[in-house]
Amino acid sequence: MHVEALPQGDETPDREIVKYADENDLIVVTKDVDFHYSFINVGNPKRLLLVTTGNIKNRQLFDLFRKNHLLIKLALERSHFVELSNDGITEYP
Repeated sequence: MHVEALPQGDETPDREIVKYADENDLIVVTKDVDFHYSFINVGNPKRLLLVTTGNIKNRQLFDLFRKNHLLIKLALERSHFVELSNDGITEYP
């Protein structure tokens, strides 16, 4: 589900995105480091996939997801915070 599907679309405040994700057992997938800070400081969202690829073309980003989707799935089953970078996947406790 994309944030655009929420009532306020891309104007939805981060706290509302987190609340919705947590209430619906969803994973927040983002490039926004504010979600990382929130996860570290207060434990929200409950599950986070942080994308730290920098500025890359959408095609490259989609290719990275396609190439790593099984590893991402397994990592998110083991960890509540996973980072996807150009170098691979990192799981955090």
